[in-house]
Amino acid sequence: MKLSDLSIQDQYDYVHKNIGIIERDDVGCLEISGEDALDLLNRLSTNDLINFDYSNGSITTVLTTNKGRMIDVLTISKSFQGYFITCSLGALEEIIEWINFYTIIEDISIKNVTSEILYITLIGPNSNTILLNSLSDRIETLNIIQSKFISHDSVDILINIEEKNKLFEYLQNLKISNISNQIFDIIRIKEAVPIFQKEITQKFNPLEAKLEKYISFNKGCYIGQEVIARLNTYKKVKRVLVNIEWNSEIIINTGDKIVFDHKDVGIITSYVYNPGLGKYIGLAYINKGFKLQEFIVNIGVEKNIKLLITHLENSHHQL
Repeated sequence: MKLSDLSIQDQYDYVHKNIGIIERDDVGCLEISGEDALDLLNRLSTNDLINFDYSNGSITTVLTTNKGRMIDVLTISKSFQGYFITCSLGALEEIIEWINFYTIIEDISIKNVTSEILYITLIGPNSNTILLNSLSDRIETLNIIQSKFISHDSVDILINIEEKNKLFEYLQNLKISNISNQIFDIIRIKEAVPIFQKEITQKFNPLEAKLEKYISFNKGCYIGQEVIARLNTYKKVKRVLVNIEWNSEIIINTGDKIVFDHKDVGIITSYVYNPGLGKYIGLAYINKGFKLQEFIVNIGVEKNIKLLITHLENSHHQL
């Protein structure tokens, strides 16, 4: 029996003691090259891409609109021709259009290479160190991508699709097996990692999503910089992303409003059942200044749901 055929509970238990693989079909990849490629990306997104040492891996940045709202989260790493941009597959065409819109006289070339690469996430104890030392000698196109997880050992890997069989043969020899995407979602929600069309939309800005670690407040201008700087300096963020929990199975949708005492206090963006807790866990944008941690709410058509908010300590923009 494959590991992915086991129950979610068994798979969840497995990755706390062993390493599992998730093939990421939600990730797109662009390759951008040309003399002005990095400078243009630096002027379009939040992080300092110019002064990063790409021999040390990858850097993550947020592509924002002129209103400081999120288009997508991008991770930049070195390629043979220029730079890889890994992003959300669903945002790929919009990102290409956005880059092309701001390309005037710049020397750049951009290519969709999603079909040419394999993107996987390894999750489990020491996955970010045990495999890399030996993999680098076996996979010529190995590209290490910064993991978005903090509390769980993990590493993201990008390789040329032609080396897929070689990679998986090696991983199978180490008894490392595929796990369900639901496990990824459980860990993602526990760690409050936003994704495209859920937490990452043009309704929200990166400060609301607690993505300050991907923002340089010292670099020069970029699209949306004035808005983000003003929100940060004057603490004008109106809502923040938090973890939520509840016990019972309910029918809700992304974007459903959370209503308390006849007032809208937030918007639910993601949720999944966590077998480790025996509860449902989710992410929601909650209005800043809302002080209750446990309360009875209506969510969408569901009434009288006992909701628990878990505060995250990775941002100074707290409730």
